[in-house]
Amino acid sequence: MNRSTFHSMKLWGALLLAVLLAGCPNQALNDSKTALAAGNKANGAKQYETAINEFQKAVDRYHDNHLAWYGMGGAEAGKGDWFVNPKTNEEVTFIDFARSEGRFSKHFDKDGKPTETLLMAKQDRLENWHLLQELAGLR
Repeated sequence: MNRSTFHSMKLWGALLLAVLLAGCPNQALNDSKTALAAGNKANGAKQYETAINEFQKAVDRYHDNHLAWYGMGGAEAGKGDWFVNPKTNEEVTFIDFARSEGRFSKHFDKDGKPTETLLMAKQDRLENWHLLQELAGLR
């Protein structure tokens, strides 16, 4: 290898290194990724309000950050007491679950209304969920 080729390779190597170290030239995308990381950290710590705010910042900075959109939806879901069906926006409660299980069929009358025992079980499950949230520091 001659001397000029060697110097040329050094120049290209330095240039490539400078480009790689500079990161993404789009500052909005960089800020969005930073907010996304903060939102994921808050979501993992069950700090849903903080996570939602961070995900919103990420989306505001770079609208096409799909991970931030998904994270925001997940953080919203963590705040509720019951699962919300995304297609119908209806809560799926313990009664709905029991209605889908054959072993609970004796706890519904002919009109499909749940018995008092099943309504008490629903309230008990909700209170247990609230206790778990309290123990986790979410309430």
